[in-house]
This record gives sequence, structure tokens and C-alpha cells, in this order.
Amino acid sequence: MHHPLNTASPYKPTSDVLPTGHPQLDVALGVGGLARGRFVEFQSSSPLANISLALRAAAETQARGGVVAFIDAQHTLDVAHARSLGVRIEELLISQPDDPLMALEIARHIARSGAVDLIIMESLGAIAAAAPPERPRAVSEALRGLWYSASRSRTCILFTTTPHAGVGDGMSTSLRYLSSVRCLVTRVGSHVLIKVGKNQFAPAFAEAAIELQPLG
Repeated sequence: MHHPLNTASPYKPTSDVLPTGHPQLDVALGVGGLARGRFVEFQSSSPLANISLALRAAAETQARGGVVAFIDAQHTLDVAHARSLGVRIEELLISQPDDPLMALEIARHIARSGAVDLIIMESLGAIAAAAPPERPRAVSEALRGLWYSASRSRTCILFTTTPHAGVGDGMSTSLRYLSSVRCLVTRVGSHVLIKVGKNQFAPAFAEAAIELQPLG
């Protein structure tokens, strides 16, 4: 069942942000949504919390006429759950690479095209962790290349990560440095608490509490 879009946000949509679909989170972010042309990271030990937030943002972007790409590094996209959050799967650009460098290269080409508003990089750290020891530097360099492409476009890159993904110091440090916004997401029962730990657009440490829609 599709949930109706919540339009109660105190912010009027602007061309510089993509509303998340959660007015409380838009307020905590300080600018009314996810900034275009920037990296945003959602980190949580709960995959369900991360993916639900990301998919809800995807649905909101699509509802406003935007285009969304979903880079599914672990091949775990639950189509039924995505539909229940309002995502139009038939319009979602889905890629399921098995290699972190390929995932980043695909995202870079998409960002450079200027045709996509939001790219969701789902659990990239999980496959980066499985890369050979000599590859973290290459992954970090590719991450910086993606950042450069995104910064010259109007595409927001949304990363979902876990605190214990073992992504390696190189990639983890690069992502933390390059991200304009970094949200720490904690699941508490049927709710999630989001703390904006890093924010280049507004005071940090703002919080938002959101009810989590169950699977199914």
C-alpha cells in the first residue's frame, strides 16, 4: 500500500534541495532536504532504517518529477518494500555491480550526464570491504572522482553505510571528508532517531525522530 506523500514540511521546495519525504528530517538538515551536487551519508547499524530513509527520499524525488538511480551493491533491493514507500520501480534506474570501482564509475557517469537528480549508493562499503588489500586507495580515488563530477552537476549522491562495514580507513576517511552532510541513524523499535553529525549548511547536531514503516 502506498503511503500518501507528506506535504507538511515548513520549507518550500527549491531547486537546490531534494525533500526527503520526512518534514522532521528536512528541518533537521537545515535547508529543507538533501543538497544537490553534494555527498550525503546516512550511517546506521540497521539496514532497514537506512534503506527506508533512502527509498522514501527516492519516492519524494520521483513524485516531484525527478529521476533517481539506485546502485544496489549487495543486490538486496526489496521491490515490494520500495513500492510501499511510494517508489515507482518501473522508473527507477537500478544497477547491481559486484565491484566497488565499477559502482563508483557507474555513478560518476550518471552524475556527469546531468539527467539524474538523486543517486543512492546502497551499502557500497560492504563490497569495498571485500576488495583486495591493494585496492582501497583506488576506491578512495574513484570516490573523489565521483565527488568532483557531482559537485559540477545538480545530482545529490546519497550513501548508506554501516559503522562496522570494514570499508577501510582510506574510503571511510574520504567519505567522511567529502560528505557535506553526515547523519547518524539509530533504530529504536519502530522509530528511528536521526542526528545530523556533520552539516556544512546549518548548525550540526540537530535531531529528527521518524516512525519506521515495517516491511511488507
